Amino acid sequence: MSTRGLFIIGLIVVLAALIFINNRPPAEEVSPAGETAAAQIERVLQEGKPAWLFFRTSSCPACVELKRSFDSLQEEYEGRVVFIDINLDDDRNGQLGREYRIGYVPQTYIINAEGQTTYQMVGTIPVEELRSELDKAAESMD
Repeated sequence: MSTRGLFIIGLIVVLAALIFINNRPPAEEVSPAGETAAAQIERVLQEGKPAWLFFRTSSCPACVELKRSFDSLQEEYEGRVVFIDINLDDDRNGQLGREYRIGYVPQTYIINAEGQTTYQMVGTIPVEELRSELDKAAESMD
């Protein structure tokens, strides 16, 4: 192969790497208190607050779709339901995924103020169904 051919192949590899790096998922956000997801869950249970546990991965298309709903509803339920984003791509969440027996993602658990799971679903969920379940969980604080 000629030098020119090798140069073109090298250029293609570099461009492909740049495209891959620019399209990778954003770095994971850390909770405001810098807690792990397991610590957040433990704190929420101790404080008697309802929560949405959202188990996901960065590369799952259904997870990305449900993450949009998670993000949009979070502000609406601020102070009433704690939203806990659990990315299973993060090694720190592996044990938590095993404890909750997560086999498929996305997976949602909604927990009421008494610490009981009131809703569990694998896959995407219509926003209105989520609102209904989150409203029930929020009412458990009253």
